[in-house]
Amino acid sequence: MLETAHMNGGSALVSDTANRTPGAKGKRRRRDVENANGSIGRALRTVYQQTVDERVPDDMLELLRKLD
Repeated sequence: MLETAHMNGGSALVSDTANRTPGAKGKRRRRDVENANGSIGRALRTVYQQTVDERVPDDMLELLRKLD
């Protein structure tokens, strides 16, 4: 439903959906987003930890020693 808002001497059509409280559909959508964010966060932490734990190749270590 649209309402007419009067501001600064003019008027504009605005949606009244901003005034509604989230229903079951909105709560479910929020929960789905939070679950997806949690899954993405866990995946990123796993990849990061695997990268940290990865062995540095001998060739790279040799190059680093030459810099000293």
